[in-house]
Amino acid sequence: MVTETQKEATHVSVQLSDCGTEDVRTVFTVLSTVFECDRDPLEAHWASPDRPEICSAEFDVAQHRGDPEPAALEGAVAAELQGTPWAVHQLREALTNAFAVRAERSAAGDQEQQLWLRLETRPD
Repeated sequence: MVTETQKEATHVSVQLSDCGTEDVRTVFTVLSTVFECDRDPLEAHWASPDRPEICSAEFDVAQHRGDPEPAALEGAVAAELQGTPWAVHQLREALTNAFAVRAERSAAGDQEQQLWLRLETRPD
């Protein structure tokens, strides 16, 4: 039986901002090919091109399903990751396989890490 604490140790909360609907779908679809997600990556209400929103989803990194393929974005995407250091590292590695990733800042406590990234299309 998996305890709630063990479950939380493998979950990463991901918030995307400064992007449009297609970029939200692209990032969350890429992550959903690798990890279990708490929602359908094609949900259209996550973002609207005419008003900025923060779109969030939670991913369980306990079962890694391989590396994602590189994916194109229409523009830069701000991403905030929050979870245990191990889980955040696993999710960041998946993002790095699909996109050009630049760390902007981070904050860490005893059992949790917050990481702010900028995602862009990988150069050829």
